[in-house]
Amino acid sequence: MTGPAYLPLVLLRGRDGASRHVRLEDVTAAEIAAGNPVRRIVGRKGAPNIPGDYWSEKDGRHLPFESQLELSRLLLGEHDPDVTAMLTQPFVFLRPDGGRAATPDILLVRRGGGATVVDVVRRDALTRPRLRERARQVGAALRARGWDHEVWTGADPLVVSNVRFLSGYRWADRIDPASLAVARGATGAPTTFRLALAAAAPGDVPLLRPALLHLLWNGERACDLTKVLCGDTEMWPR
Repeated sequence: MTGPAYLPLVLLRGRDGASRHVRLEDVTAAEIAAGNPVRRIVGRKGAPNIPGDYWSEKDGRHLPFESQLELSRLLLGEHDPDVTAMLTQPFVFLRPDGGRAATPDILLVRRGGGATVVDVVRRDALTRPRLRERARQVGAALRARGWDHEVWTGADPLVVSNVRFLSGYRWADRIDPASLAVARGATGAPTTFRLALAAAAPGDVPLLRPALLHLLWNGERACDLTKVLCGDTEMWPR
């Protein structure tokens, strides 16, 4: 097979629940992300996957996920400052006969209008010829649209663990504004977490700590997430 077997025709679902067929080239990633998932995710007793709903601050709503692996990719997308919106089960590729061919797992809308469409796959599943062929066809269709396609099998467990920890500090309205200003001033140049905390009066440390972690979450400050977060963690302006 030399080209994509899927038509550039996809099925979308709007916020009103109505479905429609559109050509992929006639819709933007942001317009798709503003809609609803095209199918429900239902958990089944005894199934190996653990589905659920993730509250996205970027989207202001719950996004359903099919597995803990998919949840990890959502967390990384939520943490990525280049990602402006996300949607799970964003659209369905249609076959030439009108049947459903493939439903990607996640759509990541990027600054500037670009997009990455993610298929979350267990590493051991990549040995299946049918899955590899499906990924090839989906990737060809998306590249023809000018979007990126990612087959994601996981990331460094420590990176995922650190991002999951930082996600507990993602709500800006729960961070003390005065402490946030101090945190920005204390980390205007590269420093360590411990030295940044020293910028606060002893009684203000409990408020400054979450402010610093919030800056690491929202991308205003960066650190090496491949290492355990601690007092010696270096952080710098992004």
